[in-house]
Amino acid sequence: MTSFLGSSFFLMTALSLVSFGQNGNQRPFLVKINEPGYVLEDYYFGETCKLYRDRVEIEYRMRVHTVKEVKRLSGASGIGQLVQKAQQEKILETENFLCDGPSTTLNGMDKSGQEVLLYSTGGCGAPKKVREGGAAFALSQLMSQYCLKTY
Repeated sequence: MTSFLGSSFFLMTALSLVSFGQNGNQRPFLVKINEPGYVLEDYYFGETCKLYRDRVEIEYRMRVHTVKEVKRLSGASGIGQLVQKAQQEKILETENFLCDGPSTTLNGMDKSGQEVLLYSTGGCGAPKKVREGGAAFALSQLMSQYCLKTY
């Protein structure tokens, strides 16, 4: 009886580690980061959303506290194809001279793991950048369901 319990425990532990290894090595399809800009420490609130094939991980940052939330997904495997289409869409740049203001960055990941810029607020001399096209628009709208703010 003891050996059966021991081998069952070992098998469950091994399966858990294999599952963790698969999810741990997975790259997100999309990453959206919101930063509040220059604010007093007591008013700091930032968030990061990462969309994977099977889940969305949302991290809320407040001063020294971090809260993480995970939402399960299904059917997100086609997101990689949208990122590939968005990569071909034109980037529109406009000047943004605001410094120390809030910012949003949205990046997709291509097949090789390279970032594909979809949206960036810019600021302090860096231009705002927005990909123009249906694929980038769809990805932006999808991420807005999880990270509500876009600056």
